[in-house]
Amino acid sequence: MGKRFAKWGMILSLLLAIGLAPLALAGQGVKAGTPGGVGEKELVIYAAIERKLADELTADFNRLYPGTRVFVVTMDGGEVFSNYMADQARRRESADLLWSGEAALQAALIKDGYAQIYRSAESGSIFPWANYGDMAYATFHEPVAMVYNKRLLQEHELPTSHRALVKTVAEERFRGKIGTCDPEKNGRAFTLLAQDQTSGFNFWGMVQGFGAAGVTLTADYAELLDRVASGGIAFAYNVPALEAFRRAKADPSLGVIYATDYTLSQPQTILITRGAPHPNAARLWIDYILSSRGQALVAAGTGLSPVRGDVAGGWLAREPQRLPVGRGLKVVMPVREITRYNEQGIRRGFLVRWQEMLKSGKNKKPPLK
Repeated sequence: MGKRFAKWGMILSLLLAIGLAPLALAGQGVKAGTPGGVGEKELVIYAAIERKLADELTADFNRLYPGTRVFVVTMDGGEVFSNYMADQARRRESADLLWSGEAALQAALIKDGYAQIYRSAESGSIFPWANYGDMAYATFHEPVAMVYNKRLLQEHELPTSHRALVKTVAEERFRGKIGTCDPEKNGRAFTLLAQDQTSGFNFWGMVQGFGAAGVTLTADYAELLDRVASGGIAFAYNVPALEAFRRAKADPSLGVIYATDYTLSQPQTILITRGAPHPNAARLWIDYILSSRGQALVAAGTGLSPVRGDVAGGWLAREPQRLPVGRGLKVVMPVREITRYNEQGIRRGFLVRWQEMLKSGKNKKPPLK
């Protein structure tokens, strides 16, 4: 084990936090549907989650299954993919589970045969969309919101749908006052905009309107929210809700709304790797994380939305703004079609058109409605 993780130099920080206080989840169980971790003393997970949540989950899992020691190597979503592929290239033993919010990269792994099929014992209890062909499972999801400065915009002035935004972005009050994250510098922003493009409204008209309004583009969401809070811009488009609501709780000048026609949501998905060294333990972890017990812990630890209807949502779900339901909620699962945007030509084509439409908007008066 030590050799396997030497390059991260973090093995000591991955030991289970077995001293944590018992959770108020004792009455919630995990369905018996796998052979458990019998004969498998370890489980290795590459995960794009916070260290605190990783420790809480591993400690709770260890209470249920003390014979299997869990090592969660925390990293960002891109590193989950790249580190696993580096392991494959060097033909060294790698992770049993890959847990990431990078839908396009998870989809690429599935497409190229790096994921195992597993029908979880919890499949019948989660939302149908949370199971992608028994190859990957959503474990929780984060909706995407719009953020505004309450000092500069009143709630009744806000565009509440994407179609409304296409029209209102052309108005003088938005000139120099609208912003979003730059898809050329931020992979998450690119994925969200690529999904918007396929969502049945005049997406490129909106982009042209952004150009006419002199849109502010930032490299990350923290900077984008800083601009809104300072009044540098009045309105920010496509902001992950967790970060948006956290900032709004600390700064009452910030308001957060969901689009009413549809709201994108990005799930954190998990898959069992091809050739996983500890496949039974990996299956058991998936059952655990999808169980009411695991989902309650995730919702409490993140504030995010669970993938079961019988588990209370995190604090995000208790905000005054309500998520759309049914077709109004568009969860970006790691479907095969998403992998198209991993292809350099298609990705480049999108970004070239993005730049062209922004430039066209700047040169067009009045901007496209």
